[in-house]
Amino acid sequence: MKKEGFTLIEVLIVIAIFTVISGIALFINFKDISGYSFRSERDILITSLYKARNQAINNICLGPDCVNGKPHGIALHPLAPENKYIIFQGSNFANRDATIDEIISLGYAINIAGDTEIIFSNLSGDATPAQSSITISDKAGHSSVITINSEGQITWTN
Repeated sequence: MKKEGFTLIEVLIVIAIFTVISGIALFINFKDISGYSFRSERDILITSLYKARNQAINNICLGPDCVNGKPHGIALHPLAPENKYIIFQGSNFANRDATIDEIISLGYAINIAGDTEIIFSNLSGDATPAQSSITISDKAGHSSVITINSEGQITWTN
C-alpha cells in the first residue's frame, strides 16, 4: 500500500523558502515606498514652483483690491511652517497679503536646504534670487537638487 502526501521535512522546506522570498519582497517593497513618497513630495514642490511662476507670467492678481498683476513666489521652511510650502502674491514674503496665501502641506517628512524664498516677476517670470538652489532629502538617503535660473527655468535631479 502506497501512502500519498508530503513529509514533515518537505512541508518545512517549502515554508522556509516561502518565508525567505516574502522577507526579501517585503524589504524591497518598503524601500520602494519610501522612494515613491520622496519623489512625490519633490514633485509637489516642483509643481508649486511652476504654479507660482505661471501666476506671475500670466500677470494674475488675486484679491478684491488687486489690480495690474503682481509677482508671485513660494516660501519654504523656515519662512513657512515646517513641512509646508506657501505660494504667495507680492514682491516678497514679508510684505505679502497673507489672506490669499496657498498653503501646501507635505505628507512625507523631507529636509530642505538652500534658498527659502523664490519670487517670479510678473509678465517675464524672471526669478529672484537670480540662481536659486533647493536641496531636499529624507532619512532614507534620497536627495534631489532643484535649480531655478534667472529666467525662471526650473530643473531638478532625481
